[in-house]
Amino acid sequence: MKTWFFLCLAVRLSYICIVMNNKKPSAFLAAVRCAAVLIVIGVLTGCKNADSNSGGEATVKDSAAQAQKFRFPDIPDSLTSVKSRGTYMAVHFWDHFDFSDTSLVHVPTLSEQAYIDFIDVLVNVDTSAVQPAAEALFGKAAANRRMTDYFLSLSEKYLYNLDSPFRSDEIYIRMLKSYLKSPFADRNSAMRPEAHLESLLKNRMGTKAADFSFVTTDHKSHNLYSINSEYTLVYFNSPTCPVCHETLEQLKASPVITQAVADNKLAVLSVYPDTDGKLWMEHRSDMPRNWIYGWDEDFAITEHMIYSIRTLPSLYLLDKDKKVLLKETTPEAVERYIRR
Repeated sequence: MKTWFFLCLAVRLSYICIVMNNKKPSAFLAAVRCAAVLIVIGVLTGCKNADSNSGGEATVKDSAAQAQKFRFPDIPDSLTSVKSRGTYMAVHFWDHFDFSDTSLVHVPTLSEQAYIDFIDVLVNVDTSAVQPAAEALFGKAAANRRMTDYFLSLSEKYLYNLDSPFRSDEIYIRMLKSYLKSPFADRNSAMRPEAHLESLLKNRMGTKAADFSFVTTDHKSHNLYSINSEYTLVYFNSPTCPVCHETLEQLKASPVITQAVADNKLAVLSVYPDTDGKLWMEHRSDMPRNWIYGWDEDFAITEHMIYSIRTLPSLYLLDKDKKVLLKETTPEAVERYIRR
């Protein structure tokens, strides 16, 4: 089963890249040969759990048959540019999927893997194609509530979950907007998607970050917009948060970030968004002296939802005009952005 999964995944993603770029079949065959490495991985990881009876072989055959059922769209030969072929692939991705067959939600090697492939297409096409592609998906899923709910749950799982390698606020926003047009997005079922959409639209990448006030250890009041720097890294954190400590150590150990601060290219604003001022004051020495150490004394950031902080720590990188460059990001991503 694992062998087949790795082969299928490699072949499918290779096929997507090739048809979007209008490559020759020989390129596809080369990609398949490269997938042999993944077959070995699948064999090695699968040997431990191999089923010795004949029923196991039947399961593998059944799964293999199911995995081959998904049919990608046939891109017209008249479309020759990468942009036009990518857009067609995205918008017509689900043309051959049977949304009336609700049993397919129980075949992840088909339906869920197809959704992952769909995300891979969306991150590689022109951004103007994402909204119509999302609308095409939920328009077809409107064949029944089960399919609509299923693809909404996959969208949350892969696009909204902070631990997902496929996470994308921008694609998820478009999925939510498309879902909310569905006839099944009634008052109750729409509550969670609407809350997610409202949260994601706050301090969206490319928009100006919301201003907020904070106090420093000298009891003086400041605000975000008063910081004058080419870049500002806002680091929402708590002294009692273990992951915050790990992130802090990464930031402090980064030569790129350290040098940028020393060169006055980057200002780092550490913000404690909770209520325990005594705890915050006791941990000032945890932070480098050339960072700004702030506390949201009025608890306004969380209370008034100025920022939707889903988890701590949370990092935002802003430009000199306080436009959001990176949202809920990582130290590594901040380094890459500053270095470029």
